[in-house]
Amino acid sequence: MTGRRAPTEEELFSFSKEVLSLSKKTRNHQVQLQPSSPGDVAFSAAEEMKTCVAARVGPSTVHGRGLFAERAFRAGEVIVEERPLVAMQDVKSRQEVLCCGRCLSFLEVQIPVGLTRRDVHDQIVGGELLTSVVPCGDCCGELYCSEACRDAHGEHRVLCVGRTTEEEAATDPIVAFKRLAVESNEILLLAAEALQLEEGLFEPFHAQEWSTVVDAARALRRQEPDLELARTLDELCADASGLLAAAGLVVSPERISLLVGLFEQNNVAVEVAAYGVRRIRTGDDDGLDDGLDDGLDDDARLNCAVVSREPLDELDKDTDSNDDDAPTCYGTALFSTCCAANHSCLPNCKVVYPAKTTKTPQPLKAHLVALTDIPAGAELFISYVDERLSTKRRQRATADYGFLCACQRCIDEPPDDEELDDDFPPLDSDDDDGHL
Repeated sequence: MTGRRAPTEEELFSFSKEVLSLSKKTRNHQVQLQPSSPGDVAFSAAEEMKTCVAARVGPSTVHGRGLFAERAFRAGEVIVEERPLVAMQDVKSRQEVLCCGRCLSFLEVQIPVGLTRRDVHDQIVGGELLTSVVPCGDCCGELYCSEACRDAHGEHRVLCVGRTTEEEAATDPIVAFKRLAVESNEILLLAAEALQLEEGLFEPFHAQEWSTVVDAARALRRQEPDLELARTLDELCADASGLLAAAGLVVSPERISLLVGLFEQNNVAVEVAAYGVRRIRTGDDDGLDDGLDDGLDDDARLNCAVVSREPLDELDKDTDSNDDDAPTCYGTALFSTCCAANHSCLPNCKVVYPAKTTKTPQPLKAHLVALTDIPAGAELFISYVDERLSTKRRQRATADYGFLCACQRCIDEPPDDEELDDDFPPLDSDDDDGHL
């Protein structure tokens, strides 16, 4: 789980006007993204599922199904390259960093210090800011890297409420649904968008209802069943389903619960800092390198941030992903192939999202990269958890995915003196089931 703060009441109202998203569930993957070019970004589900795959999904002796190498790989080779089935940016990150609502590329303008996402959106819609960024046609606040991405994002229509007034928001079921999701678990927003996709896309993934996933994890940790929590999760799915149905969607509480359970156990986290970004503060004449602010009028130059299209080696050496002024995107994604890999505390591959610093960067893609030499036919493993944890803490963490790890490392590694006891007490209050 992430330890990011809960949104404020003021932010909640702002969030409810836009498509907002993300599960707090994360896996131990570091993500690197880059600005997008307005090129071929209207990709189909088939393209997202398999861009470049040299692995196959098949029965595993370790855990259900698994992913296997179709040929031998050397350490460092890319085994799989694919686009996500679904991917969304989280609520708080949306208010700090502008990414394409469809492909999660960094947009060429960013939110300046002292302004809000809505301020920048209104500048774009009003023509005050000259940019290739494309707003939602109904001006709900969503932004895209291109018209192609906007037009391809049909799922957005589920949660789009246009420019809603406070009076309209008070009775709008979609606004109420967004408030419910943000106040409980943001993954409901991802589930709502996924309802518009072909159901068959998710059939290969193991799916259990949300409360069942939570109950199973508690049982694996040797915790007593929490009937009140299970009832709360079921009621939450029923409330969410009712609000979506009131907006005209065909949906059931069971379908919402299955989608949330699927995402909780299969999604991977997105965490990426933008490379080559200059965040301009109001009145800062030195915020951009010469030439990077071409095309902006004087007011816009002082009231936006621009993503450089220059290669990284042409930027200042002190510009990196740890720069406090560099926007960082947090999100979640589901991949058809990479997410089929089973877990090991001694993984032989890793999911990464390479940062391309060319002038024509691409939307989000995952690379499954070999960490060791891998023979043809071998099963491919990634780590779902922080590999630095002690054995029992790693096992407690894997309980969220429906099992206690019994890989060779967990078998061979002697317990530390400071290991958790056999009852697997909670690590902290934010790491409990349900994320309420």
